[in-house]
Amino acid sequence: MKKIISLTVIFVYVLTLNSCSNSKEVSNQKKNQSLSKEEISASYPISTSTKRFILDLNNELEENKVGVKFFEPSRKLINSYSLIIINQEYCISGFIKVNPTFIKTELEEKGVLFGSTSGQIVTVNVPLSSLQYFLNNQSIQYFEISSKVEIR
Repeated sequence: MKKIISLTVIFVYVLTLNSCSNSKEVSNQKKNQSLSKEEISASYPISTSTKRFILDLNNELEENKVGVKFFEPSRKLINSYSLIIINQEYCISGFIKVNPTFIKTELEEKGVLFGSTSGQIVTVNVPLSSLQYFLNNQSIQYFEISSKVEIR
């Protein structure tokens, strides 16, 4: 009788361990899936070159299975789009056209740096970690990334 009880206890113990192990695996799979499905998109018009950059960025995010906060861009992406490091974060430079009601402070709080202004056109450096927030800002009418200039 004691043998049957001991075997039952061991059996229940093994089932419990297996169940816990499987739940951790499922949890990790869900975490990886949610990170890999993070996709950057714009809620307002963007240039063709910006669309290409976002496509390449999304492809790298998917390949690396990481969220944009922990993303380390490839040399190819850095060189192709002239990504720069500002305050220990990779940033993309560009130009935005803003609404007359545009207020910089909410984007500055997300690490966006502003440069020259001419009317409704403003130069910006946007950290990749804040890019989705930036692309959803209702005060921006248009965004175009800066082009790499080559001297001949």
